[in-house]
Amino acid sequence: MKHMLTRHLLLCSFLIPGWFAWLSNSYDPGLFQPEPESTSLNPEVLRTGEQGALQEREKTGMTREGPSWYVDTPRIQLALLLDVSSSMDGLIAQSNSQFWSVVNFLSQARRHGQAPVVEVAIIAYGNPFFQPPHYHRIIAGLTNDVDSLTAGLFSLQTGGGDEYCGAAIRLALDSLDWSEAERDFRVIFIAGNESFAQGPVAYQEVCNQLRAKDIRLNTVYCGFDAEGRAHGWTDAAQSGGGRYVNIDQNEPLSQAETPYDGKILDLYRQYRQTSLFYGPDQELHRNRLRELDGNAYRFGNAYFRQRVLFKMKTPEDRSTYDLIDAYEQDPKILERLSPNELPLELQEKSAEMIRRQVFIRSHKRAVLADALRLYAEKVEEYFEVISRSDTEEKTIGDVIRAAVQEQAEEKGFRWGEER
Repeated sequence: MKHMLTRHLLLCSFLIPGWFAWLSNSYDPGLFQPEPESTSLNPEVLRTGEQGALQEREKTGMTREGPSWYVDTPRIQLALLLDVSSSMDGLIAQSNSQFWSVVNFLSQARRHGQAPVVEVAIIAYGNPFFQPPHYHRIIAGLTNDVDSLTAGLFSLQTGGGDEYCGAAIRLALDSLDWSEAERDFRVIFIAGNESFAQGPVAYQEVCNQLRAKDIRLNTVYCGFDAEGRAHGWTDAAQSGGGRYVNIDQNEPLSQAETPYDGKILDLYRQYRQTSLFYGPDQELHRNRLRELDGNAYRFGNAYFRQRVLFKMKTPEDRSTYDLIDAYEQDPKILERLSPNELPLELQEKSAEMIRRQVFIRSHKRAVLADALRLYAEKVEEYFEVISRSDTEEKTIGDVIRAAVQEQAEEKGFRWGEER
């Protein structure tokens, strides 16, 4: 009890000023800057805090071996196969702008009250610059590293080529790390606008193998409905046990904003300032995150909000490059790092100051994450009040949300009040 009280008093002394900053709607860019070297903390207080942090992480399944929840949690695995031939710029734009709304929707599912691990893969096909004879490429394998996925989407470029749907599905079936657990939901969405039967791989045979592995196939034709049916997209969906839908890949897009977007953006900026990149590639990771943030800003506040709230609701393991995550899994990592592996901003600091900075930032991050999760609840409540009455499936994001909710329910996944 004494140690717990000491720890809480310590945290309050550093966190209360931050809370007043938020309440006054002001953003303090220096909130997480290093404190003067002359400030010191009792080493016993630090040891107590570190032991408590490790005990809390162990209770929640986050130990130095990694997150145990990842193994014991149901999964939703989704592979997105995108035609990137010359007429598909609109499809790529839709996929980029709606990615975060889709993964947020997937993360809201529950199976017997348990939130799933969401893993997404991206495969591009139909570009002549890809390896012949099938002209397809895995942009990202099944992963819950959503930043890698968005980076992959932003890297996509169109070019004239042959679109071999059967070969793209074969690549997804054979090369992705599909779960074999009966409880997990596995699904493929393929989008394009040419004949489904093109290429050397017969889609009917691949669809039979998909169904044998309990993997659904949904087809999304970019164009008129009659054309999609004539080109075999309906038959492919039926063969794969899924749905066929046609969309206009050039449908104008809009992102619904909320009254909370500005506050969420401010809190995330402060959350970002708790990061301490370490190791030989720390500048690479710093620049990568800066680039991803910049890409997200391009789509506006609503898109950025969706990205931030997903990251708060879904556990990320950044322990290989973010010292705060590594410290939360194993506080003793500070004793093993060489001076050159430390974050650049800490390499000239004393051992006591390094421990102090990491300890404080770790707890500031936890408080900021809690605040952002509260705003996530407010956003959900806001959209429940102003929910759209238009349920027409107009875009790739609309199609994915509708099909997944319908099909995953057969596996026991639920959304909304039924969770």
